[in-house]
Amino acid sequence: MKKPIFLLILFSFYSCNSNKAIINYMIQNEQVEDIIIIKEKLSPKNTINILRGIGIANKTDSVTKFNGSKTYSLSDFNNLYTKYKNDTIKEDWKLKDFKKLNVLLIDDFFNYLKESNNKKINDEAVYYSLSKPLFLDNKEKVFFYINKSIGMYNEFSKVVVMKKINGKWKIIEEIDNYEIF
Repeated sequence: MKKPIFLLILFSFYSCNSNKAIINYMIQNEQVEDIIIIKEKLSPKNTINILRGIGIANKTDSVTKFNGSKTYSLSDFNNLYTKYKNDTIKEDWKLKDFKKLNVLLIDDFFNYLKESNNKKINDEAVYYSLSKPLFLDNKEKVFFYINKSIGMYNEFSKVVVMKKINGKWKIIEEIDNYEIF
């Protein structure tokens, strides 16, 4: 009976800590008081597609292009690809995922804008969509996809690469998404 309780505690500890990189990113880089986040987590495939570069999938749907990077290797990419390529489980963010942040979770971006009668909110509100953090097997680096919009306009869409340095997650690279929406 002790093992299931231990595993539950360990899982709870891990799930709370797995978002620390995203929280650090938001605290360090997004200077907004109220953070509005779309509740549904973006697919890990968004992150994988940007990391592999804008390539054309061949007949076997395998990766055809790797742009390379100063912060992650082809081996790192292959590790992530193998680990997350079949991850299709839809998950939602929860308020407890964003301790230390003032977060409002919304179900749908366009319905939220439509329901809001305040023009200032529609024009100036900052919204985020985030993927879950993707970790290398050694937990040395974390990768996540972030999309930021202000009102109806897309501000940026990118993958953030972070590394744990002296016990804190630090940004080591940001890879812009150049896909046309």
